[in-house]
Amino acid sequence: MKHRPDVPDDEVTVEYCAEHNWLIGSPETVAKKLQRVYDDVGGFGQLLVFGFDYVENPTAWHNSLRLIQEQVKPRVAHLVP
Repeated sequence: MKHRPDVPDDEVTVEYCAEHNWLIGSPETVAKKLQRVYDDVGGFGQLLVFGFDYVENPTAWHNSLRLIQEQVKPRVAHLVP
């Protein structure tokens, strides 16, 4: 889960994961992070979206999926396998 092997284990915090591992943030931020992953790995064909802990608030999950569809997807449409 480290972006570089020399990162000490104790620096892998929630904040670290949010910055380096998770595709979270505004639609613009998520699109930029997707572009970075795409460039780093040499492309990919599909994006798998998963979430949990939305039983109590499914509206938040539905909103996230809507933002991916309406705002993130158009920003990354140029990324093809």
